[in-house]
Amino acid sequence: MLELSLTLAADQVQVIANAKDSHTFPASGLSLTQEQMDALVINPASYGAKIFDLLFKKDTEAARQLLQLTDRRIGLRVDSAELTVVPWEYLHDGHSYLAVENAFVRLVTPRIPPQPVDQMDRGRLLFVPSDPLMFGDKIPEYSLGVEKEWEDLDNVLRDLDAGIDLLKLPPTFDALQNSLAGLQNGIIHFTGHGGRDEKKKEQFVLFFERKNAVAHGVPASQFLSAVRGRASLVVLSACMSGAFGRSDDSNLACALAEDGIPFVLGMQLTVPDGIARQFTDKFYRFLFAGDDIFEAARQARLAVLNEPSTGIGAFLMGIPVLYASTNGTAYFKPSSKGYQPPETRVRLAALTGAQTGAFFGRQREMVEVGKLLGEERRPQNHTHPPLTVTLHGPGGIGKTAL
Repeated sequence: MLELSLTLAADQVQVIANAKDSHTFPASGLSLTQEQMDALVINPASYGAKIFDLLFKKDTEAARQLLQLTDRRIGLRVDSAELTVVPWEYLHDGHSYLAVENAFVRLVTPRIPPQPVDQMDRGRLLFVPSDPLMFGDKIPEYSLGVEKEWEDLDNVLRDLDAGIDLLKLPPTFDALQNSLAGLQNGIIHFTGHGGRDEKKKEQFVLFFERKNAVAHGVPASQFLSAVRGRASLVVLSACMSGAFGRSDDSNLACALAEDGIPFVLGMQLTVPDGIARQFTDKFYRFLFAGDDIFEAARQARLAVLNEPSTGIGAFLMGIPVLYASTNGTAYFKPSSKGYQPPETRVRLAALTGAQTGAFFGRQREMVEVGKLLGEERRPQNHTHPPLTVTLHGPGGIGKTAL
């Protein structure tokens, strides 16, 4: 691996390549104007070439070692927030993106020594799909394809017959905590919404659901405390989960790696739902087929880059960011075969008259029904919640679908 370390002092960036001094360059050269930010979506290669020329300046130690690179792995370690915010995943040598031609990872120095990623006889993957019906009193503008992502993951594991125990969790934080009991070297996959706290603007939150499907924003620090020491890999298929901010709680992906999770995959920008699914589908397919985690991430980027339907594949390719607290090679393919899917449950789609198309509206009513049915039974001599809920009204208003 070519390990590049960048340190910032007095607007000068010092580059060290595999523990050898290389060169310096002005930090101001990394800045993005608003015009460049707008152009980044359409043509990230332009900005990528600009930062490539700074990082691999001609006739420097970094440039020489890049030319001599044989294992096609590049690790980048930075020492400041100003350097973390740079979208290094778009580095472009004039011909191609480095993160597609090479496995590219951001290295962090953990506060807690990471657990070694040892090959296990069987793996355990906790899948947390969260798509709240309401955020406070607001109805979301769109729904996520969490069920499609679940089906894609299930299909990958069935195809490979990997020795994985897959568990689909209710999307509550309490359910996640319960499932962490006794877990070691597991994989935790959260798919859902992420964003900034409305009051503490620099604090990132993951939006789980309450029992009635209303959004429950869990601060980054609480999520980090819950999963500490439990996982070898955390996948955050949520917007802004790997984005820079001015506080320790801003970049959840980076914070998890610093806290000793060996590998964390997050999103440094807002990512379209379908692209996130495409990335994770290809990532898991290579990972559980036996490729190391760096190659799995590279192949996933390549798949997004070559997606013709978006027109901005190059931009979308750079949104996922892989953090690692170790530069060692890691394999996640279990030594055993025999995929263990979750227990079979009745599928509502099999019922006569079940909904077959998209479902629109009625979020408030769904939340109210969930609240009524989800209340705990109170002690004797107290008012009980209903054992049934009746939906009534004129014909054709959508009672059956609801």
